[in-house]
Amino acid sequence: MNRLDFLIDYLIKEYPQYSELEIPNTEREKRDLFRALRNVRPPKPVSEDFLRLQDEELQAQFQEKGIVELDAVRQFSILNSQFSIIGVR
Repeated sequence: MNRLDFLIDYLIKEYPQYSELEIPNTEREKRDLFRALRNVRPPKPVSEDFLRLQDEELQAQFQEKGIVELDAVRQFSILNSQFSIIGVR
């Protein structure tokens, strides 16, 4: 079982209502599911293994994606008038 599979499995096992979820095959879909499960999970303690693997996963995603700088967001907003940045000048 790889890191992402472990993390998804851990979160699904916490809540029986998620036991019927189908685990995606692609890395992208797994990352989306992992994010969704984290977003609906209330704050509560997790195992040290979970924390370590979650940190490794999020660091890997950070290394792949990098950080979006505010100037890039401003430029995107200027080029795409349908988007706006509220409270940013």
